[in-house]
Amino acid sequence: MVNNLNNRGSFMITILVIGFLIFSVSGTELSAEKKAGSASHTGKLLQMFKSGGYTYLEYESEGKKFWAASKMVVANIGNIIEFNNPLVMKDFYSKTLKRKFELIYFAGMVRAVGKSGQQPMSSMQSMKGHKKMNPDTKVIKVNPGSVKKADNGYTIAECYSQKDALKGKTILIRARVVKFSSKIKGRNWIHIRDGSGKSGSNDITFTTKETFVPGDLILIKGTLILNKDIGSGYLFPVFMEDPEVMKEKK
Repeated sequence: MVNNLNNRGSFMITILVIGFLIFSVSGTELSAEKKAGSASHTGKLLQMFKSGGYTYLEYESEGKKFWAASKMVVANIGNIIEFNNPLVMKDFYSKTLKRKFELIYFAGMVRAVGKSGQQPMSSMQSMKGHKKMNPDTKVIKVNPGSVKKADNGYTIAECYSQKDALKGKTILIRARVVKFSSKIKGRNWIHIRDGSGKSGSNDITFTTKETFVPGDLILIKGTLILNKDIGSGYLFPVFMEDPEVMKEKK
């Protein structure tokens, strides 16, 4: 199998984690710990106000109060709001508000349940000097156990849980393409899942010049890199450069 990969040649690929879609946060504001948030959040909107180009929102979910921020909000106070794949900031200090948040979610878009509004802006859409991503499409579902683990390889969940031990090692991952966006920084951006892991550890994004479509089964081989910081607030805890990619039969 590995020989087949080698025969196909190497393509430049970068793996990003997190799901799903985060947006730019000003470098002057970005002074807190960053990590990927859970996929979906809902709650009742209690209050909101604007500051520093963002709308800050306090909402209540399951009897607890939380804070979120976004550049795009389609909701009113009292609505049940929803947002997906936020960037989690702990001990975040806002210089414009002169206030510290113990925890706050930065979301690409916050909207009232049932309201579509405009398409949310992804992290790569907001990077100056680069083309915008294609409109986001719904991530397809990959059921647990539906993708066979690569021989001598790792599941996506194992890449997260064993990331410290796997750092700098060349590994194999088999997964399905669940989302595709093209021509960002000269690459196509692809989310993959194999049905393993929970929200925050079940999805890996990589870049490539190759084109795939949701549902494609692929095998990748590359060296695992941790905590890749590409600037402007983009930090990826699991990353892969120069892997080989082979499309397999569905």
